[in-house]
Amino acid sequence: MKRIILISILTLVLSVAFVPISNAEMAKEGTGTGTNIYTVTATYLRLDKERYAVTYEGLGVNVADNGQGPFHNMSTHNVGVIYFDKGVGSLLGYMTMTAPDGDKILYELREDKTLPPPNLNKGTGKIIGGTGKFMGIEGTVEYQRYYTRPSKEGVAQGVARSKATWKIP
Repeated sequence: MKRIILISILTLVLSVAFVPISNAEMAKEGTGTGTNIYTVTATYLRLDKERYAVTYEGLGVNVADNGQGPFHNMSTHNVGVIYFDKGVGSLLGYMTMTAPDGDKILYELREDKTLPPPNLNKGTGKIIGGTGKFMGIEGTVEYQRYYTRPSKEGVAQGVARSKATWKIP
């Protein structure tokens, strides 16, 4: 009987101690680093040998380096276009990041002086909106991306390392 009472008290203490942790609110602002690993399908629109546009769609997952924060374990969907002239491009893209609970963030991404694969490219972005717990979110991102050797013809595979800053009013 003493054992049952002791276990019951211990269970009650542990439950009370961990409830605040499980119901903790997301930080209202911060910075974080992470990795987005994705696959890309692309369509090439050629004007001539030196000028062409590439439309792309990327699907992936974003993982925070520390395993925490609002951008950890989010799926990503990225669409955009890169215009190349004499081997140098300019990128404009939009990426939604979807949290496990369905709330979303929308980024606008830009790159100047984009080089074709396998070159490393750098870009910046800004958060332009969010839903649910991300409503009103503002922020920026800096990233570097590169492509790995594809495992299937017609599908590119990429990795982007990023540093983001965010604030939720």
